Amino acid sequence: MTQITQEKLLVHLERGLVNSVCFMGIEINSCVADHYQRAMLPFISGLGPRKSDSLINGIQRVVGQSMNITPELIYQGAVLNRLAFSDLGLFGPTIFENVAGFLSIETDLGTMVLEEQNPQEQPDPLDMTRIHPEDYEFAQKMCQDALDLDAEDVADQHKSAVVLQLMQDDDRVRKLSELNLDDFAFNLQRQGEGNKRHTLGEIIAELISYRADRRPSFYVPNEWEVLQMITGENERTIGRGMRITVTVRRALMARVFCQLESGMDAIIERDYVADDDEPVASCEDVFKPRQAVKAVVIMPEPSRFQVRLSTRPSDLKQAVPFLQPFRDEPYNDLARKAAAEGAAAQKKRREAGSVKRVVNHPNWHVMNSGQAEQYLASQHRGDVVIRPSSKGSDHLAVTWKVDEDVYQHIDVQEIDKPNEYSVGRILRVVGKYSYSDLDDLIINHVKAIARKFDEMQLHEKYRAEHELG
Repeated sequence: MTQITQEKLLVHLERGLVNSVCFMGIEINSCVADHYQRAMLPFISGLGPRKSDSLINGIQRVVGQSMNITPELIYQGAVLNRLAFSDLGLFGPTIFENVAGFLSIETDLGTMVLEEQNPQEQPDPLDMTRIHPEDYEFAQKMCQDALDLDAEDVADQHKSAVVLQLMQDDDRVRKLSELNLDDFAFNLQRQGEGNKRHTLGEIIAELISYRADRRPSFYVPNEWEVLQMITGENERTIGRGMRITVTVRRALMARVFCQLESGMDAIIERDYVADDDEPVASCEDVFKPRQAVKAVVIMPEPSRFQVRLSTRPSDLKQAVPFLQPFRDEPYNDLARKAAAEGAAAQKKRREAGSVKRVVNHPNWHVMNSGQAEQYLASQHRGDVVIRPSSKGSDHLAVTWKVDEDVYQHIDVQEIDKPNEYSVGRILRVVGKYSYSDLDDLIINHVKAIARKFDEMQLHEKYRAEHELG
């Protein structure tokens, strides 16, 4: 592979133009007036050559037909606002949704006057930005909050009047940076608007500096990066010492021309076909066209899109079959991974060998701590759930409702068990309180604590949480 095909070059050049034009956006009235800028219009996502020509011709047609001009949508031969794209029939709803954020309309902020009535007949400061019309409501609310205005303060104004005021404010960077976007995004998500956190950040950046060039800095990729862009190969796949498989294309006396699966060229010189104790007179005697050969990379040449290989047995013994990605990355903790896998396997073995207990008691339920709290949420204070314990077959867990949203989980150790399925003859709590059976534990431990809690609430100095100032 010595050069890039014209077809592939054209595809990537077009892709680069689409990315650049969409990053910056384009001023539609300048495209109507200037043929040079108009050439960039087909690279807007959602347009293309045919739709961009139709858009320009549609605007020119409306402007040219003086008796059919709608003055509230066309002003001095220019589109007044983004609503005109739909109102003039230039775009259908789907195309408008796709392209509206990339087509801006330049207006002088200093002379702009916004009135509450007929907003479709006035310019909008948000039309100068790359904010999509479907997000105008969020931008207007953020500007209102940044200016510390209440809903009553803006009730009789054009919806974007606060945007105009903020965009002319020299202190807008500080005011916008004080907004809590996380809370705003959370409230929007609760209202069914979806996750808008990234969108809100982009709106802030656009309000601070509308149509600023935020494209990543251009840099010239090195030869390895160019190679990976075109072939997918990199130093991990064809680095020196890597063992790879190639297909023979042509064998001559002094060398063999091969090809990698990615299309890269590979060369095996006669001196690297076999070890010195087994000299090869001609490569044609060893290799045939379309033969698959295992070889080791001895010299990658990314600038020439080729590698030099060796099939010497001594070199193949030292070759690396595969270079594990990210092996040396600090966050790839193999010891931690092994420990986690071991713990998971041990838990699985424990669960497989465990016995599903059934205790003959009305308060017995097979559930975990969270499920027990859910169950007790609708029960009375002092009610009890007895359940299996994660500590093993010689333990039980008791969960009881102390108060609303307050629960206690008690670990009960079973002593003197007749067998694995029976309840122990002695039930011990916190290592020192012993009970003869579950009813004894509930009455003389749980209910006793519940009575103490009731007495505490009746004390003159007790205050509920809502009474604390």
